Amino acid sequence: MANDASKRSRKPRLPYIHTEKDIENMDHLNEEEKALAKKSLKKTTPTDTLFLLLNDPELQALFQVNERAIESLLAPDYQAQAYSPMTLMCLEVARLTNCEFMLGNFSLICDTSAKSQPDIRPAMGAPLLSMLGCPDADCWTDEQRLSIKFANACHKHSMSEALFQEALKTWGKKKTLRHIYFIGVVNTAYMI
Repeated sequence: MANDASKRSRKPRLPYIHTEKDIENMDHLNEEEKALAKKSLKKTTPTDTLFLLLNDPELQALFQVNERAIESLLAPDYQAQAYSPMTLMCLEVARLTNCEFMLGNFSLICDTSAKSQPDIRPAMGAPLLSMLGCPDADCWTDEQRLSIKFANACHKHSMSEALFQEALKTWGKKKTLRHIYFIGVVNTAYMI
């Protein structure tokens, strides 16, 4: 049976939790869970994933700990840094999963950062995001090209030996494994 994503509902299957009133209306949570959700709401990064995960505040807390932990292990790279490996991995997974919200979010990050920091622009400059599906294009640096291909291969479970060896040569064993984990966290966020 073919999976026709175009027939999916555009509405979330679980509600977004934006306010304390939304939390009060959640009849599946006990008072202790509602208190945790209210506390988390004040600290939540405004993303669809985290607003949906507030339907289970313990799971949301676990997700945020995992996300912050892998970000810290990949520092100084950061997923809000224009055209960095992490940002390109986020963009590629968003493209592959048709996650419009995150594709728009990371596109905006790249556009805004590139305008304020011209030295971080890739080789050919601005309309680069339209080239995301063409990682072999000359506009990408070697590490950017690798980041896009690596995210694609991880997402599709199609890692070639040559690509994996290139990742090991560029990033080393620990950072390569951390990138795989990061791509998994990103995919989980977009799936939610």
